[in-house]
Amino acid sequence: MFLSIAVHGTSALIFLLSLLEFCFLVPILLYTRKRNISFKDYLRNLLRQSLNKRDYLLYPSIIVGICSVMFLVPTVGFNTGLIHIFWGNPFLKAQAIAIDNANEFSVIEPTPIDIPMFFMISLILAFNEEIFFRGFLLKVDYGSLGKRINISSISFALYHVIPSFNIFTCVYFFPYYFTWGIILCLMQQMGHGYLVLPISLHFLFNFILFAFM
Repeated sequence: MFLSIAVHGTSALIFLLSLLEFCFLVPILLYTRKRNISFKDYLRNLLRQSLNKRDYLLYPSIIVGICSVMFLVPTVGFNTGLIHIFWGNPFLKAQAIAIDNANEFSVIEPTPIDIPMFFMISLILAFNEEIFFRGFLLKVDYGSLGKRINISSISFALYHVIPSFNIFTCVYFFPYYFTWGIILCLMQQMGHGYLVLPISLHFLFNFILFAFM
């Protein structure tokens, strides 16, 4: 791979790298200090947003999440089909370059002992990213809800594609992660800001990728 982030090693190494995700809490810390708000209380309020279990939007939100896990992964293959139909073989070569330069984190010869580590890695990634992208960016009042959802989803997509340092990878995977961002924002809004819903979906998706793919 060329200039992409590729980590092939032990689950412990990937776990240590995942701790960098706590850097997402730094902007929130600066925001709360600037406004003389308790950082702990701010995070607690993000996570303890009230949820009415009788809310008719709760169950559609959960269904959206489950369907996302089942059907969003194959969209990469769907993109391949569209590229072949509309642009032919030259763009298939560009697509191969995009996939080859995508960020990749994998464990060499995983064992059942790695499962608890996969659990922790998936939880750290889901918690920090959802706190920032679906909690902080959606709660701070800098425009309409639609604007905040778009900025959150665009930021989420850029965060996942830019580190590959490859234009083909950015163009190819940006719609995929942007769609993920929209779905997670939708879950957060349908749950009236209840972040446990998108965190759970994000965790489940990451855990499946680490443990079974």
